[in-house]
Amino acid sequence: MYAVTVDYTPFAGGTDVDLKIEIYDGDGALVMSDYGQKSKYRLLPCLAAGDYYVLIEDFGRDDYDTSSNYHIAVQTAAAAEAGADDNRGEATVLSFDAALQSYLGSGALEYAGDQDWYHLPLAGIPASGLQVLEISFDDGGAGSAFRYQIQLEDVFGEVLLVHDYLGGSATYRTEILAGGGDHFLSVQSAEGQAVEAAAPYELSVQVLDVDDPAEAGAGNDSINTAQALAPASTPENGWTEAKIAYRGDDDWYYLDTDNGNPRVLEMFMETEEPSLADYAVSILRDDLIEKVYDSNGEDGPTELKTSILLPAGSPVGPVTYFFKVSDAQGDEGDGLVPYYIRGNLVDIPSALPADPGAPAGAVYYDEASEGSNPGDAHVRLEHNSLLQKEYAVNTALLDFNGPNPSPGITRSAAGGLTTIAFPWIGGYIDYQGDQDWFELDLGPLYQQGVPADSDWYYDLQVELYVGGAGSPVEYVWKVYRDHNDNRILVDRAGDSDGFFASAGDSDTAVAPLNLFTPAAGSGDQFWVGDAWEGKFYLSLGDFNFVDAGRPDDDWGYEVPYYCRLTLVYHPGVSHP
Repeated sequence: MYAVTVDYTPFAGGTDVDLKIEIYDGDGALVMSDYGQKSKYRLLPCLAAGDYYVLIEDFGRDDYDTSSNYHIAVQTAAAAEAGADDNRGEATVLSFDAALQSYLGSGALEYAGDQDWYHLPLAGIPASGLQVLEISFDDGGAGSAFRYQIQLEDVFGEVLLVHDYLGGSATYRTEILAGGGDHFLSVQSAEGQAVEAAAPYELSVQVLDVDDPAEAGAGNDSINTAQALAPASTPENGWTEAKIAYRGDDDWYYLDTDNGNPRVLEMFMETEEPSLADYAVSILRDDLIEKVYDSNGEDGPTELKTSILLPAGSPVGPVTYFFKVSDAQGDEGDGLVPYYIRGNLVDIPSALPADPGAPAGAVYYDEASEGSNPGDAHVRLEHNSLLQKEYAVNTALLDFNGPNPSPGITRSAAGGLTTIAFPWIGGYIDYQGDQDWFELDLGPLYQQGVPADSDWYYDLQVELYVGGAGSPVEYVWKVYRDHNDNRILVDRAGDSDGFFASAGDSDTAVAPLNLFTPAAGSGDQFWVGDAWEGKFYLSLGDFNFVDAGRPDDDWGYEVPYYCRLTLVYHPGVSHP
């Protein structure tokens, strides 16, 4: 083994010469080369006995510079091994540490083309469940930016893993389902990485005997072998235990129902401790419907939940929904940490519950009838640059300004002002991401036989009531202005098509709610004048506390919301 070092001192005023260093054997065959804009070139070839030649030239053979100098030195170099284990046939056999249930190895890549091969004699290690290999690899604290490549293959030569590791990074760990017979692990430099100095590393391969009942028999690794889930309504029952036991493991489940009535499909998935797997759960039928995931399973226990609305269909018949549990990127697994999954079906309530403290005569805005007609209006809400959703809009309940206002709306005049009181509206956030929307058209107040006012404004008041012990849903209302009159809105405050007022539950604690906005005597003003004449929208939704430490995107039928809008019309003036 030799070290060929070229120190290059380019002219201080600049140069167009970039060196290229090449080593040839006695037959003129290129052994290795190095080039580029740098001041030191170091080549570490492992050479058989014989004559060799070093060629130094300008990289493009089109420049010269008599003021730029180089110095070449050739020295023998020490190596722990030189060509001893550079192929599978000469692999170093690792001893099995029964106490750690592991193979342990260490070494260094010391010269160009160096490969370190290790033989893992797995055939003699019994396993009652899945045999999974947990591979750990790092640079032993060297901290260099050297790029390693590790590869695992089974006795038949099937490649089970290829991974590039950057020195100085955290220890790489992954779990691979063992293939047939003995296995072989190789370490080499990644493509494009030159070996200019010894690059040390440490590795371990722990042999796990994984108990994963879902993998018994045909397993549940595909949609065709999916495992049945029975609906379970409470966290005290109905959990199915399984594992994403290795890299690439997928677990499939199905839940049967019918489309006779709309209902809500719920999914809950959790672990009791951190995991190497970054879990993801997808809900599918004909296509992907919803996907939730934990971007870092190692920072704490995983807790995922989601729900979707299952619409009624025609003709009525059975339908099947599938859950797919996997690692989010498909590149991790954990044979030691189980997960627990539960599915549930919830019928939509046909009426609001009895509550002596709730407002009397509230109109129930139920999910079963919301947006059920093909001609129903919808708004498109831009939550962010990547997410837009459409929501059905009720255009009747707040329709007050005309000869035939909607039932339950009352007018009362006093002191030259007119108060328009709308009925209480009750409802639920039926599923994750659900929102209830109501259209409000603000213009000069209709008065039969009286010309429309040119100057006017409305005071607005919104009341929000949540009774009982409170709801896990953090109910919040927002009022949007549709500046462009196209039912395309943005979920941002202060935008011309965003919301300009909102209020609701301010934390994740479950407690009753009784809000008046603006509060009586507060001096706050909430008004719309003639300059903003047009359509507005009142929405009810759940406030998602993203920093709550656990998933907070809530829904449910524990306790409904009650919301009421009141307007006070001021004729003859455009603002307070």
